[in-house]
Amino acid sequence: MSVTNISQRNKTALSLPLRKRKSKMKKLANTSYQIHRLIIPFAIALVFFISIQFLVAQNTGIAYQSARLKDQLSSIIRVKRNFEMNYRDVTNPVSLRMLAEKKGFIIPERVYTIQEYLELPHLVTNNEP
Repeated sequence: MSVTNISQRNKTALSLPLRKRKSKMKKLANTSYQIHRLIIPFAIALVFFISIQFLVAQNTGIAYQSARLKDQLSSIIRVKRNFEMNYRDVTNPVSLRMLAEKKGFIIPERVYTIQEYLELPHLVTNNEP
C-alpha cells in the first residue's frame, strides 16, 4: 500500500458513521494482528537461530583455543623435559664420566689439587731424575 492510499482510507474511515468507523478500525486492527502473528514467531525463530550460531561459534573458538593451549603446554613440557635431561646429564658425575670415557678422556676417581695433579706418576717424564 502506498502512503496516499493509507491516508485516504483513514480520511474515509473518519467521515463514515461511528459504527462503520469501528468496523473499519477492527478490520485494520485484525490485519495488523495477522501481520504480527506472522512476524513475532519468525523474529523469535531468527533470534533463536542467531543465538545457536553464536554459541556454536563460541564453543568452536574455545575448542580451538584449548587445542592451541594444549599444544603449547605439551611443547613447554617437552622443552622442560629436554632441559632436565640435559641438566641431569651435566650434573650427574656418572654420566659425565661415561661421556668423557667415550671421548677418550680419563677422569680420576678423586679431585686433585693442581700441585697433586702435577705430581701424579703418569705425568712424570723419563727426563726427570
